[in-house]
Amino acid sequence: MAESGLSYDQGPPFGAPLRYFLVAPLFILLAACLGIFMPDWLTTRWSPVSLALTHLITLGYLAMVMLGAFLSAPIDRYASIAGHLLLVASAIRQWLYLLQAKHLFLKHGGYLD
Repeated sequence: MAESGLSYDQGPPFGAPLRYFLVAPLFILLAACLGIFMPDWLTTRWSPVSLALTHLITLGYLAMVMLGAFLSAPIDRYASIAGHLLLVASAIRQWLYLLQAKHLFLKHGGYLD
């Protein structure tokens, strides 16, 4: 079996995907609480609570897990040629996480006004 040339040293730091995986269950818990305490989502699929539940599950849970898994993929062997790209990728990774989490919380607060 041939080696693929990937190693754990080429991957991102452990905390990069972990923050996505840790915050994803919080969105499911928030969706569950919203579904229990605000039963308006049962009336119609276009109610604000129904839209908030849909987005909490799809963007809050599924997208966070997908982005965390995407960011945990190792970087190819040619990344050592352009080492400064790793620093840029780290900054983008942090901004992506902060913007997505903030956007989801603010968006669902707007649905429930």
